[in-house]
Amino acid sequence: MRRTVSGITLLSLVLAVAASAAAKPQTTNGVVSFGACCSGSEGIYVIRPDGTGERRIFTPKFDDASLASAWSPGGNRVAYVAPGGLWTMSATGAKKKRLTKGNGDTLAPTWSPDGTALAFVDFVSPHASNYAIYVIRSDGRGLKRIVRGAPYQNTPSWSPNGKLIMFERGGALWTVKPNGTGQKRIATGTSPSWSPDGQSVAFDRGGNLFTMKANGSGAELIAEVPSSTAGIAWSPDGKWIAYAIADRGDVMLVRPDGSGSHRLTHDEDLFHSQPAWQPRP
Repeated sequence: MRRTVSGITLLSLVLAVAASAAAKPQTTNGVVSFGACCSGSEGIYVIRPDGTGERRIFTPKFDDASLASAWSPGGNRVAYVAPGGLWTMSATGAKKKRLTKGNGDTLAPTWSPDGTALAFVDFVSPHASNYAIYVIRSDGRGLKRIVRGAPYQNTPSWSPNGKLIMFERGGALWTVKPNGTGQKRIATGTSPSWSPDGQSVAFDRGGNLFTMKANGSGAELIAEVPSSTAGIAWSPDGKWIAYAIADRGDVMLVRPDGSGSHRLTHDEDLFHSQPAWQPRP
């Protein structure tokens, strides 16, 4: 006997799905991590979005180490680079785990939106001079080079839908699929950061902070920056953009429309770099 779904049953299913979606917690802003140096203050720090609670969670062995950090989608792990390659640690700086020892200049980790993989930059081989882009699973397995070597490539940023990785090469922004296919030049710029909805990208052009649509159109100046930016990060709730000012400047916050600009940190004697937002589901 053929069974059919009654109108009441179908309506119940629709309402259940809607209720489940409504009950799904929204991502909010956790702390902001950033790099700071020098004068004995080298390290990766975290600070609340209101500027309180600043503390250091990682201290490198050398003052010229990269201080980039990236938060897992669940906000419980931080990817970072150190002498010896790509690592992750807990939100407090504990439980360190090395994913790969790298090829000598590991840079700029970024998580896939499902938390199963990371993309990062490194030399094509030990002691080489060209940089490539790699993807590795978050358990340290499956290392794969997805973009071949070039004199300079950096700052990969994984799109919120997981379908693209945007990166900089030769003063321009490019996208590539996580499997390494479909490279496409998008626009002039560097240091991309996707908006949470994936519709826009914040980036550096000529040292200043801009936003544009994800396809490269509609670029708008958001903030003029002394010297240049040293890292850009869109907040998980989409309401703020954090950026660091290069050449001894603070980490700043500004709204995507250019309003509300203010300092997050208050120590211009240090070099600040590479802000990253912790998502809180």
